[in-house]
Parts: sequence; C-alpha cells; structure tokens
Amino acid sequence: MSERSILVVGAGITGLICARRLKQMGMQVRVFEKSRGFGGRVATRRISVTTQAGSVSHMPVDHGTQYVSPKSEAFQAQLQELQQADIVTEWARSRHVLDENGLHPDDKNAPRYIGLAGMAAIAKHLAAELDVVTETRVTRIHRQPNSWVIRTEGNREESSAGVVIAVPAPQALEILKSATNAGEIAASDSAIGALQAARYAPCLAVMAGYAETTPKPAWQGVQWLGHDAIAWTALDSSKRNASTFPAIVLHSTADFARQYLDATHAELEAAGRHLLYLASQELGAWLAEPDWLQVHRWRYAFPETTASELSFAISTAETRAPLVLAGDWCASPRVEGAFLSGLDAAVRLAKTLA
Repeated sequence: MSERSILVVGAGITGLICARRLKQMGMQVRVFEKSRGFGGRVATRRISVTTQAGSVSHMPVDHGTQYVSPKSEAFQAQLQELQQADIVTEWARSRHVLDENGLHPDDKNAPRYIGLAGMAAIAKHLAAELDVVTETRVTRIHRQPNSWVIRTEGNREESSAGVVIAVPAPQALEILKSATNAGEIAASDSAIGALQAARYAPCLAVMAGYAETTPKPAWQGVQWLGHDAIAWTALDSSKRNASTFPAIVLHSTADFARQYLDATHAELEAAGRHLLYLASQELGAWLAEPDWLQVHRWRYAFPETTASELSFAISTAETRAPLVLAGDWCASPRVEGAFLSGLDAAVRLAKTLA
C-alpha cells in the first residue's frame, strides 16, 4: 500500500470530483461504485422507440437531475471545461411555474445547462481518467494503525492511506456501523452525528413518450408550486435537437413518493399513470395517453436538511490515516453542492496526509 493511495466510496458527482482533485494532487485513487454507471442522480436512461417507418432509435431521457445552474466560481469553471469538451450546452434561460395564478413563465433569467447526450454524460466525462470499480458494494470499513481497510460484497478487502465516503448518509452509516460498534470510530464523533441528522426526500420519476404527431407544448420545464403530488414536469425531448418524439419527465413530490417506497413494479407503473393523469388536467389531455411509460424510484432523491460543513473528517487520533465523509447532505441538494463537497473533501484529506 502506497502512502498516497486513496479509496473513494461512491461515484456520484461528489466522489468523482474528489477523486479527480486528489489525482491532480499526485495521489493514487481508486473509486468503488455499487451501480453499473456513474453520477448517482445525474442520470440518463436510453429508451428504444420505433418510428412510423419501423426503424428503432434510442432516445436519452434524464430521469434524475434535470439541469445545472452555476452560482459559485468553482462550479462555473467546471461547466466551462465541460462546455469546451462539448459535454454540456445551455438549455433554457426561463422556465414556467404552475401556481394559484395558473401557468406562467418565471421571472428569472439564469442559464440552465444540460448534457448534450444526457446528464449522465457529465459523470462519464468526470470519470474518464479515473480508476473506477463498478458493481462493487462496499459493506464495511475497519481501522489499522496507519490505514483503513474496506470490505466489499464477496469479502474482497483493500487498504489505503485514506478513505472518502461519498454516498447518501444512510448508506454511509451502514458502512461505518461495524467500525463504530468495534469502537474504532467514536459513536459521539461529530461527523457521525451529522450523518445521523441527515434526512432525505424520496421522489418518483415518470418517463413517458408520445407519438411523433403530438403537438409540442410551449413550455420546456414547469415547476409546480403547492401541488400535493407533482413537483416538476419537463419536455425532456426539447433538450435534443434531433428528437422527433415528445418525451416527458415528471417528478413527484416527496409526500407522494413516500407512499411507494416498497411498491411493486406494477404499483409504480399505476402511480406513474396517475401522475400523468393529474398533469393532463393542467397541461393538456394528451399527457394522459403515452405510447410508453417507465417509472424510477429515487429513495434518496435529495437531502431535506444540510449540515454545517462541506465535508467532515472522522477523528483519527489513533491513526494517521484520514477518513472523510462528503456528499450533498453536507452542502446543498443541488449538483453544485455535491461538487463543492467533493472539492472540500479532497482538500481536507490532503491536508491530513501532508
């Protein structure tokens, strides 16, 4: 094990940004990710659709993060890099709002950026030069005098001079549980307290496609204010210049999604159709009659509260190896928050090793 070998758990935006920054600092970094892909909620699904001529095309649909809108200089610089690499482009400067006054454009004029090939392309670009081990779930971690050892499903073990855990707080607590129970991490550690205090809102994402002849609506994205079941509706196909098939992405409210945390596939599909019916009452009857429909359940869609720090370090008085916790639960529910947490975690870990 090298003194500069680092393990990052989680290949969402936080983990990828942290790993990239650590690699730029000259460290040897490996990332473990339980899923097949990268990015977490910065996600795109490829849908196969058949044209009227009988040919099959593949349509990217963003069922997680819909767009990013930078505020900090650091995130603006990252988006400029992505623009120069033809990964992102500007989508829209305004969106619509549906409230007690009906449907109307909002009064904001802020750039909103999307992935040219889908939002997941952002994560793929960030991961391009990293050592990422996918479909590998980290189950526990334990301490040695000058290192941490992680264990994955299948009992594979790997040690490192430092670890960053960049997954949703409930998953991080599960990974840390054995070390906490063994007294290797103090249960009273402020970082553990911050994890325990984190609360997440779930969401159902409904993806639906319509016939080529469907008239396109005037709106690209609609934020629903005060609705019991719907939080967001987007004409996702408006992000793709070559798209001829209207495709909708609808996000439920957290309260609606909580009813379906243990729902079956059939129950999720029924919920999706109900949400489209509710949307059709406000935005057009055509929404209730999709050609195809898919529903994705986001159990940890976004943190409802955020912590006091951009990242946290576990107290390591008995070892020189740092253990850092990071994620959007630290900073903000937006992609930018995850990004800033990843940068902060990299700096925090590097200072400990210096």
